[in-house]
Amino acid sequence: MKIVFISHLAHSQGGAQGVLVDLIKGLKQYYPEYQIYIIFPKKGDLIDICSPYINGYKIIKQPWWIIPGKKIKCHTAIGRFFRIVKYAIKTLQYLRKIQPDFVITNTLASPTAALAAYWGKFKHIWFIHEIPTLSTDCTFLYREKYICKYIENSSIKILSVSEAISTYYSRYLTDKTKIERIHYAIEIPSITSTPNHIYTLIMVGSFNENKGQKEAVYASNIVKNKYQIPFQLLLVGANKDKYTHEVKEIIKQEGLTQQIKVIDFTSSIIDYYQQADVLITCSASEGLPRVIIEAQKLGIPVIATSIQPNKELIESGYNGLLYQRGSYSELAQHIIELSDKQKRKKMSEYAVNRIKDLYTMKGFITEFTKTIDKYE
Repeated sequence: MKIVFISHLAHSQGGAQGVLVDLIKGLKQYYPEYQIYIIFPKKGDLIDICSPYINGYKIIKQPWWIIPGKKIKCHTAIGRFFRIVKYAIKTLQYLRKIQPDFVITNTLASPTAALAAYWGKFKHIWFIHEIPTLSTDCTFLYREKYICKYIENSSIKILSVSEAISTYYSRYLTDKTKIERIHYAIEIPSITSTPNHIYTLIMVGSFNENKGQKEAVYASNIVKNKYQIPFQLLLVGANKDKYTHEVKEIIKQEGLTQQIKVIDFTSSIIDYYQQADVLITCSASEGLPRVIIEAQKLGIPVIATSIQPNKELIESGYNGLLYQRGSYSELAQHIIELSDKQKRKKMSEYAVNRIKDLYTMKGFITEFTKTIDKYE
């Protein structure tokens, strides 16, 4: 079996990249005879992470049809189309060299490999992790219904990481059975929590408007001024971009430099989970948040936005708490609620018991291989 995966990014920061790494690790563990290749858009640390598990890779740009912002300019749409075609031709040349049994595009970010697979008559599968049009900071370059029609016509199967994604996109599909939910793996080492003298909150993820770090800062300001309890918030995953700078400025302006620490992206996230009493996630849109599953497996209670994918993982008041995005006061109230150690302990137990047998590597690989075996 030969499989070519397409990564839309070259760095390891992000849920989709984490799923890709777990998938190739699991395939090599359970099916060492598989030959696995990856196309990366450029050089980055993801190549080093994947290299021990793959037979080869190629660097070929994969122009996106997901763009930042919500305004679409005609010349951008036209120019991007020709770039997609250009690099689809380069991708096709590589596919013809490898002659894979399957081509798998990991995320909806770029249609380049799907187009190349279609031209070369290679079996193509989409693996979807996102709903861009529901996010606050990006959208599709072309009309969503036409993109979904292309996705359906250019693939033998569409895999999604959540029921929310399957439901969202199936409304556009003629053959609704073509999209299928798959449970990815979360393999994370156990931790020994370090006793903190202060209530510690953690937020993990790339800094951007969709993830909503500013929201956590504003809620922290309410906690500080209205409830006046000692706490600290660790914002892990900072970039060197405008949004990160804005977050840092708000922290200074609100006088929260003693309470909030901004931490650059790190691959040693377990060090910060060990310090955490509660995980916060403020996303406007997600496929299925990896950090929530990680936290639940580690017994860390979660406060999250009440978007549909989060509802698949959290029963509010039982194994976590949900709040309406944009309601800083509600988020602050939940932070105060979980400052109670006994409440955290009970919620932690419920979370672990509910998820301990789910999202395993064996389950992930079994579901994935069952899918592709149907089309060999």
